[in-house]
Amino acid sequence: MRIIEIEYLGPPAVGGVEKLVSEISRRFLRAGHETTIWATDLRSFQGPRHVRLAAVEGGLAVRRFPIRRLPWYLYDPHHLAWSGLAGEMEKAAGPDTVLHGHSFPSHHADALLSVADAETAAVLTPHHDVESLRIYAQLWRGRRLLRNLRAGLRACPGLFLSVTTQIEKHFWASDLGIPEDRIEVIPNGVSVEEFDSVSEEQVEEAHRLWPPGKLHLLFVGRLVKAKGLDVLLRAAALCQAKELALLIVGPDGGELAGLRRLLHDYRLGGRVAFVDGLTREQVCACFRACDLVALPSRSGENFGIVLLEGMAAGKPVIGTRSGGIPELIRHGRNGLLVPNESPGSLAEAIDRLAAEPTTRRRMGGFGRRMAESFYSWELVAGLYLKLFEKARRVVLSS
Repeated sequence: MRIIEIEYLGPPAVGGVEKLVSEISRRFLRAGHETTIWATDLRSFQGPRHVRLAAVEGGLAVRRFPIRRLPWYLYDPHHLAWSGLAGEMEKAAGPDTVLHGHSFPSHHADALLSVADAETAAVLTPHHDVESLRIYAQLWRGRRLLRNLRAGLRACPGLFLSVTTQIEKHFWASDLGIPEDRIEVIPNGVSVEEFDSVSEEQVEEAHRLWPPGKLHLLFVGRLVKAKGLDVLLRAAALCQAKELALLIVGPDGGELAGLRRLLHDYRLGGRVAFVDGLTREQVCACFRACDLVALPSRSGENFGIVLLEGMAAGKPVIGTRSGGIPELIRHGRNGLLVPNESPGSLAEAIDRLAAEPTTRRRMGGFGRRMAESFYSWELVAGLYLKLFEKARRVVLSS
């Protein structure tokens, strides 16, 4: 089988979608399937471009398409238009090839829909959270692109959607009217070996990133409003656990200056540290070095991969009832769920785990077993291959 993975940046860019595409592509290759990643020529959404349009990155074949940046573009939230993509998709499509497009809405998703016909085997993975899609579906452009999606599903019986949670599947079926039998749930994955390979020296080095304090609380992610970091800081100020130290790891998405002001307002100056620019190994070491992981998102969490990484590192996790987080956190078993926008509830959850080291170890062990049993990359890649074969069978029988 020939598999073409289509996404914005491709390796070596680092991000959730890029990680997914790289990990499953490697396993497709090991299983004997010809696999290529199609991406734009951008190194990042803001940065320079790749000079070479065909390359091998980390053992993966990548084909890059020149893009045009437009001031406004109906089909793509980043206002990017791929040059020549639809024509190349049309040449590649067929029962022996599966086109796997990542992100909807996007220009490349709409290009896939424009070429999909009865002889096309394809899978579209939206990668957008339910809250954002619910708003998008009410907009004129959203209604138009959803009409394109429904038309593509009618014209192409070998086209399926894959989503990461049952919550997403219910939304696509109940709210957007996509037939349930055309939607498969395939979670994101994690490599427990990535965390196990961190040395004790690296863990000790990571410990030194926290401010003084015996209980190490960790947040990893972009510093944006949707992540609820202001709620986390308020919760830290309310905590009774006086030995609490918080490390916030991630790039500034426009909130850093305001968060630093909150440190002064909440008198947290000596208990919170911000860090950016860490290598992947250093981030994994931070997960190993912490006592618990918090993700207080108010919106925008399609899956909550950071929580899964905390579980893989054997740590208890705390998250809000946002997006797909409730499907990852089994309350009281691998972590605790708290209401959105509730610093008091978050503080109570942190205090509970701070006071109960035995509970932390029990929850961390349960989360680790979940990561190993249900979220390995081997399992995730296998589920995609089953869906690809299903799409091909439909095409061959039609």
